[in-house]
Amino acid sequence: MSNPEEAQQQHAVTLKLPTFWTSNPRVWFQQAEAQFALRSITSESTRKISSLYKIKSVKKKKCLLFCSSYLSQNRHESDTTKSSVQDEVSTFPCEPSSYAEKRSTLSLRWRELEKDLLNVEIGNFRYPERCVCSRCKISLDFKTDGLRCQDCGWNAYYCVSCWEEVHCFVLFHRPDVWQDNMFVKKKLNDVCLHRSDGHHCSTLHKKKLTVIDSKGFQHLAVAEFCSCEQESATLLRYNLWPCSPVSPKVAVSINLMEFIRTLSLEQQVSTHGFCIAMTMLHENTPGYNCLVNVHLW
Repeated sequence: MSNPEEAQQQHAVTLKLPTFWTSNPRVWFQQAEAQFALRSITSESTRKISSLYKIKSVKKKKCLLFCSSYLSQNRHESDTTKSSVQDEVSTFPCEPSSYAEKRSTLSLRWRELEKDLLNVEIGNFRYPERCVCSRCKISLDFKTDGLRCQDCGWNAYYCVSCWEEVHCFVLFHRPDVWQDNMFVKKKLNDVCLHRSDGHHCSTLHKKKLTVIDSKGFQHLAVAEFCSCEQESATLLRYNLWPCSPVSPKVAVSINLMEFIRTLSLEQQVSTHGFCIAMTMLHENTPGYNCLVNVHLW
């Protein structure tokens, strides 16, 4: 059987004191004393080394000196002496950590930029002057034929003809037009979904359905189907997931489905919760239809 000194050494190895609490050293000392008592550690050197290992992060020489003096005292000294030492330690100001200093400096820099950033953001909503089409480079007059497509990019401006050519195969983008001194979403015709695999069939027919794009917006679309395969399979060719296996009337973008799946696996977000979040995100967008009202699954 091991002697008391070996037992103390074993207890010292398993001892794990909490990080020194500069805001409340009195409670920290009480926690340390309780840990020493539970493990029957009476060696003054072991108690001092174990405690100073945690206290050294304070980076206050005066505080370390008083803590060392406290620990070197007879552990059976009066509570009055302990309290006086602890009270003196508790009066030292807490030195901010390097992380806190970096966060404080970063916050001050953001505040210095606040006015400039606000002016730039307000300027993004003003009438764009001296803009050219992103494709043909002609000057645009947004009061007549200019369009802005934020789905392509914040500064993506087009004339009407270029927008139609660019978005012939890039579907579900929603352009903005200048109206009543502000940009508003332009009402578009139904999106047409055509098969691009070269399939020709005499049973080819068109059907209207609701499509939810990768951003959660709803669109009325006209899709081409034929009797050679199920409508659900044809929708998958359009990178859309049908909400019903037979005669689907609603389809969802595969990219949106992947986003929901990732959130569900990583953050345990429910589908209903995701729909509510998308509704809150787009609630001030004109023409946005609530996802919660569409029974996707």
